[in-house]
Amino acid sequence: MVHPRQHLRQIHRQIRSVPQDVFAQQMVKAHSTHSGQHRRQMQVLNETLKLHNWHRARHCVPPLIISRTLNEIAQSYANYLAATSTFEHSGNKLGKESLGENLYMQWISDGRVKVSGAAATKNWYDEISLYDYNNPTYSEQTGHFTQMVWKDTKKMGVGVALSPDGREVYIVANYYPAGNIINPGHFARNVLRPSC
Repeated sequence: MVHPRQHLRQIHRQIRSVPQDVFAQQMVKAHSTHSGQHRRQMQVLNETLKLHNWHRARHCVPPLIISRTLNEIAQSYANYLAATSTFEHSGNKLGKESLGENLYMQWISDGRVKVSGAAATKNWYDEISLYDYNNPTYSEQTGHFTQMVWKDTKKMGVGVALSPDGREVYIVANYYPAGNIINPGHFARNVLRPSC
């Protein structure tokens, strides 16, 4: 591993070796790409949190707050999914505790895919139509919904990334403490009817 000071020296040498007009163009391009990614991430984060908390209020459970650590974990995993074009759960943990995780992916065959935290949240929440409140247990068909409204979950983080060609978007939401605990009674206590 390169020491940070040594890394800075290498960067300064590289900067001095690049003609200033080329360097300026590269810096503007890098800044606009980074600020575009940051804007996209903030937009998705705000949409996702707002809609989660709107749905949670309908289910009489407290709102979630954003965790910077969970954001970093979710963003790192979204970057991985987009770079590898894979779609599978991470198994990420916070310390020794597993995180709850919802994944969303959308793709188009031509052009750039639309990025929307609202679309991901709607996709997850729409599983409510399959949830049986008279038999409150875990189901793969409703696990995204139940994690969204899980009463004991307090924090969330969101990551979003596009594939290199811009045709796939990956959104990752991580939750702490994790929901979907299958021990007896947990679903009845944590997944409440939308009656508020």
